[in-house]
Amino acid sequence: MERTGERDTEKKQKQQRIGKMILFAIFVLGLMVYLLLPSLRDFRNSIYGSIVLIALIGAAILYVTLSKKIAMHLLGKITLWAYLVVLIVQAAINLGKIEAIFSFVYAVGNVVVATIMYKTKKKGYKEVYPFGLFAYLTTAAISIRTHFPNDDWWLTLIIPAIPVGVVVAVLCLLFQIKKYKNGGKRENLISIPLCGLLIGFIFTYMTLASMNVYLDTSAPTYEEFVITDKDVHSGAKRAPRYNLEVQRGDVTFTINVSDEAYFDYEVGDTITLSIYGGAFNEPYYIYEDRG
Repeated sequence: MERTGERDTEKKQKQQRIGKMILFAIFVLGLMVYLLLPSLRDFRNSIYGSIVLIALIGAAILYVTLSKKIAMHLLGKITLWAYLVVLIVQAAINLGKIEAIFSFVYAVGNVVVATIMYKTKKKGYKEVYPFGLFAYLTTAAISIRTHFPNDDWWLTLIIPAIPVGVVVAVLCLLFQIKKYKNGGKRENLISIPLCGLLIGFIFTYMTLASMNVYLDTSAPTYEEFVITDKDVHSGAKRAPRYNLEVQRGDVTFTINVSDEAYFDYEVGDTITLSIYGGAFNEPYYIYEDRG
């Protein structure tokens, strides 16, 4: 009788997992259609599009903060609702590069709160982390929109990221050695430190590259380029990237632009790019819609 009950429970849990996977697949498909469909471009860039995004994130926050199953601590609830306030302010007021600073500060605060909850409450911290990650990615995404003309740009942005990745890998290794002595898996002694190395490196690079933009106070100069090609890179696990290949004399490179700019320009058109000095003295090109 007990085995029958266990089988029924396992079957129910399997059905729930399949149901969640189907719902997630539908959500991802719908999101991709929403982000890529040209006919929805004006809506995405309108105040109504911002309202839809805020409503979706607000619904997710409402669920995780009120769910009795999660039973989130008050500190976590305040942190998540604070993020919704940040989004509303950013949608209502165009703060320019300052928005990225607010998002970065929130992301750091989010990680601190989630870590405190993990150490003390052991509950609800898993639901806090994703919002901090989302806030960080919206800040780090600025680096994707840039092109560095100097050949030695990697000395400024790549080299400092290497020791950080190594330190994270060593810390992960020490932690996994301790877990292995208490019955942990042998393969984690390799896989977890490697993940730590990669994550530490990527996060450091993206942080430095984005800070080079949103902490930059230099005045821009403008250069005209001819668009020689255009394409969209998309996938199930990443947001679409709208790229334009541009040329000016012997200089050719690819620049990431907004979806609005992508559909407004055609191959053969002339586009004006801004070039800034960079907060870390690393010049970069970026497309800015100056209206």
